[in-house]
Amino acid sequence: MRLRSLFGEATCGILESMGFKVERLKVYDEGGVVSGAPGVVEIDMLIRGKEHLLIKINSIIRVRGCACLQGKALRKTC
Repeated sequence: MRLRSLFGEATCGILESMGFKVERLKVYDEGGVVSGAPGVVEIDMLIRGKEHLLIKINSIIRVRGCACLQGKALRKTC
């Protein structure tokens, strides 16, 4: 668990040095858009000027993770 935290902190530091602000949001997905059931989801967001980008900071990506990120993006625009 600590290794994931260190990776996330290092990644955030790199992004911040490139002029981005990194925010982690926790929102309640009432309709279950992201995971198929209502629950809290975490969204990582990069902000620079008027740009807002949804990202997922992970040391590894799986197919399920891509689908989850897409669900989060759909939830944010609804």
